[in-house]
Amino acid sequence: MNTFVVRVWLRLTRPRLSADLRYGQRILDRLDRQDADTGETGVLRLMARGAYESIDAQLADVTAGYPSAGLLGRRMILGVEAHTARVLRRLHEQGGVA
Repeated sequence: MNTFVVRVWLRLTRPRLSADLRYGQRILDRLDRQDADTGETGVLRLMARGAYESIDAQLADVTAGYPSAGLLGRRMILGVEAHTARVLRRLHEQGGVA
């Protein structure tokens, strides 16, 4: 599924999930920069954990509708999963989620 279409669909139908994904990406971008001190890195890791948990819960809500969705809805759900997988994986690694 085209990333642009998935992003537009997310913004229109799931604005909170879309905002949390952007927030998580900003946290990851900040962690990737090497100018953060250890205290800030610790706070960013906690923020990454919180973002991971929030996105994961919202993604579970989205995927719960898969069995009853039509063909287009199922394709969009699969597209959303693929779109969020990269951010979720990195947040999981950075946040130390057990």
